[in-house]
Amino acid sequence: MVTLGMLDHPNIAKIFGYCMSGSDRLLIYEFFQNGSLDRWLHLEQEQDMATLMLSWGTRIQIVKGVANGLFFLHSLDKPIAHQNIKSAMCSWTPIFRPILLISV
Repeated sequence: MVTLGMLDHPNIAKIFGYCMSGSDRLLIYEFFQNGSLDRWLHLEQEQDMATLMLSWGTRIQIVKGVANGLFFLHSLDKPIAHQNIKSAMCSWTPIFRPILLISV
């Protein structure tokens, strides 16, 4: 857990704290007001027009940011395998910089 809290990369979410109780694990991340990527990809059009903002250019930016975050994790002295890549584990900053969330 200490290692995860020390990670510093623009495409990796900052972890502020954690709690372990029995088999339960909880990570406390910085807040992302835009929510997770799956929320944006799977909205119904009548629910919200936010899906229209995900142009192909934005989608490519997301893929590149996630790939940069994964490359960083895999390039550490003790590499970290994410093991849970999916749209629910990706978020972004208010300026739409992609952020990869890490789970335990």
